[in-house]
Amino acid sequence: MMHSAADGTPRKPRTMAELERENALFHEEIMVARRASEITASLVVEQFQKMEAILHQLEDNLAVQKELRRDLAENLEEVEAQKQELASARNAAESANAAKSAFLASTSHELRTPLTSVLGFARIIQKRFEQVIVPAIPNPDRKMERVIRQVGDNLAIIVEEGERLTSLINNVLDLAKIESGRIEWKIEPVSLADIIDRSAAATSSLFHDKPLTLELDVDAGIPPAMGDRNRLVQVLINLIANAVKFTEAGSITCRARCTEEGTLLQVIDTGIGIAVEDQDRIFENFTQAGSDTLSDKPAGTGLGLAICKQIVEYHGGRIWVESAPGRGSVFSFSLPIAANFPSSTERTARPANASAITGDVQATAKTLLVVDDEANIRELIRQELDPQGYRILCADSGEKALHQARKYLPDLVLLDLMLPGMNGYEVLADLKRNPQTRTIPVIIVSILEDKERGFRSGAEAYFTKPINSTALLKEVKRLLERTEPGHANDIT
Repeated sequence: MMHSAADGTPRKPRTMAELERENALFHEEIMVARRASEITASLVVEQFQKMEAILHQLEDNLAVQKELRRDLAENLEEVEAQKQELASARNAAESANAAKSAFLASTSHELRTPLTSVLGFARIIQKRFEQVIVPAIPNPDRKMERVIRQVGDNLAIIVEEGERLTSLINNVLDLAKIESGRIEWKIEPVSLADIIDRSAAATSSLFHDKPLTLELDVDAGIPPAMGDRNRLVQVLINLIANAVKFTEAGSITCRARCTEEGTLLQVIDTGIGIAVEDQDRIFENFTQAGSDTLSDKPAGTGLGLAICKQIVEYHGGRIWVESAPGRGSVFSFSLPIAANFPSSTERTARPANASAITGDVQATAKTLLVVDDEANIRELIRQELDPQGYRILCADSGEKALHQARKYLPDLVLLDLMLPGMNGYEVLADLKRNPQTRTIPVIIVSILEDKERGFRSGAEAYFTKPINSTALLKEVKRLLERTEPGHANDIT
């Protein structure tokens, strides 16, 4: 049968060759489509495999993250436990340090009372031995001269060792107060030239027994520094005393300079020097240079430089040493410069630590009331005042002190603070409230170091035991010269 074309004309039958070609082309198209399908299927499988691998990786990562979170939680617990342990250890250390400071302060205060008696009576014996007993022995023979010399030397040793013990106790108390934050600071503009002059005057006696000279080198126009005048003098005195201790001959120089960082003070000596390995640790508590190797160890507790470091660092400065064995030492400390210094209105310090008196206090008819619960201290002060011609009243409690003050109206009161029952501050407050007694000058004499409160409460002067008897007598004289004669009532 013959097929027709679309227009109705009969179509020519295809040949076998044409059919074979068409069949080959169709087969080829089928093969291409099949290969494309196989490739697509392969790509899909490959992508699925990759996605599966990624999923496995994510699962592994999640497992690792869970493990890490678990480890982190455990570590955080350990860290928190360690923090608590450290906090407990710190609290224990702070408590132990506070207990140590309290013990040192309490022990030092307790030592001051008997030391005041020992040192005070030793000075009285020394003075009367030299001024009364020795002149009363006319033409002593050689044996008597030797005895007199030995007794005099022994008394000098007792006084010297008592003064050294006083210095050691003061150092321990200073350290305890600085560490506990109870020290009183009076920060103000201070003249470095004044600090150096005061320190040089205070240490001048140290140069009498050695071929040493003290040289002062202060830049002209050096600006004032900010600081506590008395504490800075304490630092410089300590550095000068150390320089004298370790220098047998030569010179010691106190120098003040202005630098870019502030003001610089230096104490330069020509002494034995300090080994490099000792230069950092000498500023630690209870440490001295060469204390492990020196056969002739210097006296002291090893607290002086530690206290100097604390004081300087409180002022925002730093202290250091440059030295070499056999080449001397240079101790330096820096201080901040005061922006404005009222040079025309410098304060005058209270003369609680006045310099030595030239001549005796003249005898007067003034009446003094000595208030102290320790009989030895009352007797010591009485013996110091008796030769000056004063009339002495004594009281061992606050109540008795007030009774005698109202009855006799003394010209001056020397008042201890630690009294049984009514304490010294209560006595002072009562004296100042009473119109009859409010004008009587009061000198506090106590083992407590509380000068600011003492002056604020109305005291005219404040002395810390052991007493500097020379300074006390001078202050008594100064205050009595301000009162009118005949102020006191008749004691009889």
